Amino acid sequence: MIRKLIASTLIAAPMTAMAQGAWIEMRPGVFFNAPQVGADTYMVASLSSQGEVSNFFVSFDPFYCYPGESSYNDDFGAVRINGEPVLMILACMNGNEIYKAQTGLGQRFLNDAIEEGDPASINLGPGREFTYSTEDYRAIRLKLLDAADPM
Repeated sequence: MIRKLIASTLIAAPMTAMAQGAWIEMRPGVFFNAPQVGADTYMVASLSSQGEVSNFFVSFDPFYCYPGESSYNDDFGAVRINGEPVLMILACMNGNEIYKAQTGLGQRFLNDAIEEGDPASINLGPGREFTYSTEDYRAIRLKLLDAADPM
């Protein structure tokens, strides 16, 4: 599900037009947020196949993936989110990188860090630190949840 969602979004997303710190709905139910600090790694909010809000990161400036590579590493290791280590999965899709929490606990921590903190940061390694405004995240989250449970 995530792979299909990201693949279709990557093709349609004109990322260079995004304002820093603003959530943009790239397609119904998929929101991208450009970093305030750093470049080319975006915070994404969407619905999981279980109808829960899922947050992850997409990088269009790959460090680990080769151009054109499509692969999946379910044991990437820990990155720092707001200074705390969180185990991540790394997927390469046509050379772009997708980082997603490896465990449910990690996903809950990421969700809470985004919802409760402004700004939120992720450190993928030396020289790869990104900071995002999460000011409007609660409205995005509610919009996603409303879409999951229409009347």
